[in-house]
Amino acid sequence: QTNRFRDVILSDYVDMVDETLEKQFGAFHIKLSPQCTYVAFRGTDDTLVGWKEDFNMSFISPVPSQEDAVRYLDDTCSYIRGKLYVGGHSKGGNLAIYSAIHCSKRVRKKIQCVYNNDGPGFDREMIESEEYRQMLPKIKTIVPEHSVVGMLLEHEEKYMIVKSSQTGIMQHDAMSWQVCGNRFETVKSVDRTSRMLNEALSNWINGLSRTQRSEFVETLFAIITSSGAVNLSDLSADRFNFAGSALKMYSSLDRETKIMLRRMLKSLTGEFDKARKMINNKSK
Repeated sequence: QTNRFRDVILSDYVDMVDETLEKQFGAFHIKLSPQCTYVAFRGTDDTLVGWKEDFNMSFISPVPSQEDAVRYLDDTCSYIRGKLYVGGHSKGGNLAIYSAIHCSKRVRKKIQCVYNNDGPGFDREMIESEEYRQMLPKIKTIVPEHSVVGMLLEHEEKYMIVKSSQTGIMQHDAMSWQVCGNRFETVKSVDRTSRMLNEALSNWINGLSRTQRSEFVETLFAIITSSGAVNLSDLSADRFNFAGSALKMYSSLDRETKIMLRRMLKSLTGEFDKARKMINNKSK
């Protein structure tokens, strides 16, 4: 317990995981004062269901958790008084933006700011919509120096880049973000490796049709779950068994699926090479 948060009231907690719908959703209210409420959407947890839903965002819009986020905001915020802030980390940041854009006008007019903490973006259709454009001035996106998740898909909003005590993709952990007093310690740009990864992944995803994206995600997660894993931690704890199961699963795929998977991975490797050369040329 701390004095800073002793008067904060938490409420409206929901927690849902549905493997059939490939959905993982969580949210709650933080009452900061009688006239100020922050709605926090949970990011992706350790479940493979949650991670697959993140991948599904590349070809499905909306995904189930985005629809749940809109319903949650309308159901729990229609009659609250005062100012409303909405935010989340990782997928939670994406849900915060999506729900703020698609909630009822009654709720939307209460929203003061939407915080997207290293959350993935949206497809081009969403980015170019009038509803997104209207909400854009209220969106505040924060990413670490090495941002991968937060740079996925399309972004139009400006973003703050913060220092992290971690390295590589582990900078996604918001608890590693550096603070001085009541402000983040910031830098001017994401690091070189992050720029290369983002360039390659964006070009690769944009070069695939929705059908290709769907086929790749379904095949990838079929291989991942072939070991019986339910959580990401299962893979790291039993990685040798997973490797064997993955090879066995790959061997059982039909010829067309194997060709598709190899072609996808080859094209991704090609995009990494192109991005690396481009970043190197810009650095000279």
